[in-house]
Amino acid sequence: MQSSFKIFDSLFIPRLFSNISKDEIRNVFEKYGVVDYIDLVAKPGGHNSAYVHFKMLYCNDLVILLNNDLNNPEKQARVVYNNPWYWIVLKNTSAKRIGSERRKEKIQIHNDHDNDQVHLHHDINDLYYLHMEKQELKEHIDEFEIKLNQMNFEFEDLKRHYYRLPIRQSNRVIDLDNDSIEMNYNCNNKY
Repeated sequence: MQSSFKIFDSLFIPRLFSNISKDEIRNVFEKYGVVDYIDLVAKPGGHNSAYVHFKMLYCNDLVILLNNDLNNPEKQARVVYNNPWYWIVLKNTSAKRIGSERRKEKIQIHNDHDNDQVHLHHDINDLYYLHMEKQELKEHIDEFEIKLNQMNFEFEDLKRHYYRLPIRQSNRVIDLDNDSIEMNYNCNNKY
């Protein structure tokens, strides 16, 4: 005789401390599969309960062992969240429904998505204008470099012309461009 049982897709944690967050629960159950969402239910007396809904379960030993424990009426299924601390876990037998908190969460996700798109659009515009400003600056720098090169060329030309002019010093003409001293015995040279 073959025994068959359904694998879980949603779990119920009947009792957990009120300081346990959805993120902590998600971190524990991500070893079992991809967690779709978690519903935390506040209870009087300082404790909560939680429903953990999966998008997909992994095919690993943890899932198989937990599923075996969930389907065995003689065993209590436990999930260790901080050794030696554990949660008693049951199959979720309640009808699936999206509660008001999940609806708010979906609306918030949608609004966040819209806001992210608006911010992304603004970021793209900012990057575009920064790129354009960078292009303009590059063009200005290129123009400046051209003018600077022209001025350097003109300066070098003037310097060459100026230094080629003879300087009269007691019957000697000094050519500064060649760094050499030439003797000029023509004393009647007028400038």
